[in-house]
Amino acid sequence: MTKTLLSIILPVKNESQIIQDSIISFHKEIKAIINSENFEFVIVLNGCTDDSEKKINNLKEKYKINLIKLNMSNYGLALKTGILNSTSNYVLILNADIVWDKKYFSWTWANKEKYAIILGSKRADPTLNFQPSYRKLLSKGLNLILTILFDSVVMDTHGIKLVDLKKTIEIIKNSEMTRGQFDTEFTLKSLRVGLEIAEIPITYRENRKPRNLMITKIIQNIYDLFFLYRIMKKIKYTSNIRYRRFSREDL
Repeated sequence: MTKTLLSIILPVKNESQIIQDSIISFHKEIKAIINSENFEFVIVLNGCTDDSEKKINNLKEKYKINLIKLNMSNYGLALKTGILNSTSNYVLILNADIVWDKKYFSWTWANKEKYAIILGSKRADPTLNFQPSYRKLLSKGLNLILTILFDSVVMDTHGIKLVDLKKTIEIIKNSEMTRGQFDTEFTLKSLRVGLEIAEIPITYRENRKPRNLMITKIIQNIYDLFFLYRIMKKIKYTSNIRYRRFSREDL
């Protein structure tokens, strides 16, 4: 069986209003850059209670979609499930509500063989980040905690990223966290074993307003970070950090 060139991992929770437009837009943009339609969407319904599933099924005849359904709402589990069910050596983690950044993906696809993970950072260039001020503040707070507790050198462990599964799949399989800190765990572990990681700034906009109460998210993150600390204190550095941060003008 021929592998697909790319798997787009897309967790979906109640995105009925935007999911069709997002898939159509992502497909058009990705096709133009990789010059092929040999890629798939691995869409994981993440505790959906609306008609997102119906909207996605309506697109299956036109687009290559692997639709997986989870009964619970768990973002990290949705990511891990999607990755482990992909058919490509490369996965692009996206969110349905993110506005596409062509410059990010063009550079990332051209440099995919050089790095194990290429992070798209909403924090690396504040002139490109159009989040509300309070969300920027919360993101800075989380990053500060990661720096203090885990010696993290990256600006943003969450959100869009291209991952080379040939280099990272065992780390991902053995990652224990779910919910919001799953991708933080495998990013930190990849740094500690010396995998090449790049971080580049993205233009960050959301095409809908945030739906979650921030206080709930803060409490959940504090709880999860406690368990992440217990995991990461057992993971020793086996190499120097191999990390590069680029500016927008480098792209």
